[in-house]
This record gives sequence, structure tokens and C-alpha cells, in this order.
Amino acid sequence: MHMYKKLAVLAGVVGVTVLIVAAVIAYDWLTTSESPEILSQEQGRDIVSGDDTTIQSVAPPADSAEPNEEPQDDNSNTEPDAPPEENADPTDPPEEIAEPTDPPEEVADPTPVDPPENPAPDFAFYDAEGNEVHLSDFLGSIVILNFWTTWCPGCVVESPVFQTLYDELGDEIYILKVNLQDNARGETRQRVEEFMEQNGYTFPMFFDEGAGVLAYAIRSIPATFFIDARGGIVDTHRGPVTEDVLMSGLEAAGFVR
Repeated sequence: MHMYKKLAVLAGVVGVTVLIVAAVIAYDWLTTSESPEILSQEQGRDIVSGDDTTIQSVAPPADSAEPNEEPQDDNSNTEPDAPPEENADPTDPPEEIAEPTDPPEEVADPTPVDPPENPAPDFAFYDAEGNEVHLSDFLGSIVILNFWTTWCPGCVVESPVFQTLYDELGDEIYILKVNLQDNARGETRQRVEEFMEQNGYTFPMFFDEGAGVLAYAIRSIPATFFIDARGGIVDTHRGPVTEDVLMSGLEAAGFVR
């Protein structure tokens, strides 16, 4: 019985001794072993290493940004890089610079033409195809303007004289025999065409629908006007013309054989 008491005391002493040793070991381990978390809470303390003392500022981990603080972008305050310039190809030929051209020389105005004393009134009439023409279209050439109809006896008499003049000078002057259309008297284009064909006349046919009668105040026919190259009336003849009358009017207009 006495032996059992001694064993129990010994076991208790051993147990206490084990606990003390374990406590000492644990305390020594805790004091010599520093975790990163403890270091992060003791920023700026002096760490003594040997005989030299260095101050180490332990920076927080990169992912330990403070709440509500967005990570800074290193390029946030820098402008975007400009695109690199393309290097010119050394093989490309140099661009040619256009040389300034001399201003065009001023063209001298043509010699002014004195206006005619008695300008021929311009008016519109029609050719055999129905195209509208104007007396001003013939400006610059000598013109014989004749108003006529097929029902006018004097017009019928003078027609062969105009045909002869047209055969001789049709390439040098303009003979404008303008027929006065008058449906009341049966003067139609068809009637004029038949008249020309029956008599073998080839001088050009023109037709007035009233503008010429008004412009030249025609009261009787035939009526003939001689117009020079400037567009002026130089002579007028009422009634049938003869060859002499035509040549005299052409000379007044400046025609020279």
C-alpha cells in the first residue's frame, strides 16, 4: 500500500515536469518565431542584426490595399503614345513640286466694231425642217432679206432673179427668202414646197409666222432689205427686184466681186 502511494506521487511529479517543459518549449518557440502578420502590424520597428542597425520599412503586400482605395494605374497620368511614324521608303521617288506657271498673257480685245446706224431688227423664223433660227445667227455676213408669198404676183416675177443670184453667189452671201405664212389665203408650207418644185427653185426656204412682219412693219410685198456684215440695213427696196437692184444693194452692203 505504501508502494502505491510513492508511484502515484512520482507520476504526478513527472506529469508536472512534462507540462513545465512543454510550456517552456512553447514559450521559447513563440518568442523566436515571428509570423508575417505580426511583422505587418509592427511596421517601422528596428530590426537588430549583429552589430549593424538598419531601419527596414516593411511595405504592405500588393493586394492589401486599404478599403475604398482603388489601385493606382501607373499609366493613368500619361497620355496615350502617339502612333509611330511610318518610315519613308528610301526607294520611293521624291515628290515633284509643281513649278508655278506663268499667268496667261492677256489677249488683246478685238478691234471694236462701230454699231450700225440703222441696225436690222432681230427676229425668229423657221427653216424647211422646222428649226428655229434668228437673223442674228447670220451676223458677220452680208444678207439679203426678202419677204414674199406665192400668191403675190410681184414675188412670183422676182423669184427667177433670186435663183440666178443664188446660183452665182450662194456661197458668198446669204439669201433669206422668208415666206409669210397666211392660212387665210392658203399660204402653207405644202403650197410653198409645191411652188418651189414646180419652178425648179433651190434657194433655201424660210417661214415667218408673224414676228418678221411686225419687226419690219411689212405693209406690202415683196419687200427686200440689204444688211451688211455689222448687222445694219444699208438699202431697202419695195416691189419686185431686178438684177441691177440686187447688185446695187450688195455694193452698198460692202460686197465686192
